[in-house]
Amino acid sequence: MTKIAKISLDIRKNVTIDNDPIILRQGENDVIIEASISNDGYPNLEIDFATFEAKKPDGTIICNDPVNVNGNVIDYPISKHLTDSVGKIQDAYFMINNQITTCSFDISIIPSTQLDGTSINYIPGIESINNLLESTKADWLEKIQQIKAQIDGFNIPIDQRFEYKKVGEIND
Repeated sequence: MTKIAKISLDIRKNVTIDNDPIILRQGENDVIIEASISNDGYPNLEIDFATFEAKKPDGTIICNDPVNVNGNVIDYPISKHLTDSVGKIQDAYFMINNQITTCSFDISIIPSTQLDGTSINYIPGIESINNLLESTKADWLEKIQQIKAQIDGFNIPIDQRFEYKKVGEIND
């Protein structure tokens, strides 16, 4: 399911717009950034073409990443390259009609969950499955001990016709 992160941006850098940072997980790429673009607070801006630009936390640059334009709204389906480095992207913006840029916005890339070590910490319900298995194992061990005790308690008469002798003591 695609998540949509909505923000508002202006092409006038002196206009203050308070957007929450967009928080993504490392490797996440099922998010669309939906940006409503205005000109000095008014949505009467003609956008024919736009691209996404950003400097990633590791210093590499994303440039000319394609976006979808519908009126004054830009939809940017994030690329997997944007989220491959953990850290804060402070210089993300859109280039409009190859002439003007929007104000920048913040994107934070947080570490993804790594399945290192014990799976109990990451997979819900696995701890209760492990407890059930341990309980079942203990029950079976107890039953086996009871059966061994019963077998040891049997008084089995030895047939006198058969004598048990060590190998080498058998007479013809």
